[in-house]
Amino acid sequence: MLPAAYDTPEARAAFDAARALHLDPPRAYHDFTHVEACLRGWVRFLDAWARPAEAFWAFVFHDAIYVPGAHDNEARSAEAARRRLADVPGLDLDFIAALIEKTALHADPRMPGLAALWSADERLFVDIDAGILGAPPADYRRYAAAIRAEYDFVPDELYAGGRRAFLSAMLARPRLFLTDAFSTLESRARRNLEAESATL
Repeated sequence: MLPAAYDTPEARAAFDAARALHLDPPRAYHDFTHVEACLRGWVRFLDAWARPAEAFWAFVFHDAIYVPGAHDNEARSAEAARRRLADVPGLDLDFIAALIEKTALHADPRMPGLAALWSADERLFVDIDAGILGAPPADYRRYAAAIRAEYDFVPDELYAGGRRAFLSAMLARPRLFLTDAFSTLESRARRNLEAESATL
């Protein structure tokens, strides 16, 4: 899915490196299939981005480093993006890193207040990444099952407690989505979160 406009040897090497990073460790949800879903969102809103190239590359690398339970995945993914994209000219690597690092805040109840200070690109980026929350119920259930698979090393009771805490934090937010474009998914997303919580 490397756009023709970005298809240079340096960009191709960075893209291939990102794909390789998503294979280790193996993931059930945070894999390159998730990246491709985000890139479809990037294309859908192509005319809305102020910095489309930076948004593209941030999606490509935003889960490059993913260790279930680790608290520095986003920071390490941002650093991986900086390293792998250093030879690709014309990119604002600081902004790419900032986009990636904002995905660490999904479950923060302060998110809407924090996001009021963000650029439109940053808010849209985070909403696209979280779009699965507002998916049709069957798709959401597959997502929830994939997340559980990524934590298969955690006993059921411990997983249920941690996951309920995450879902409660999400539901405590006054808004799950930060952009008008995603506001129509708000009600369904809340129903999905509540339904998953009820099964734990």
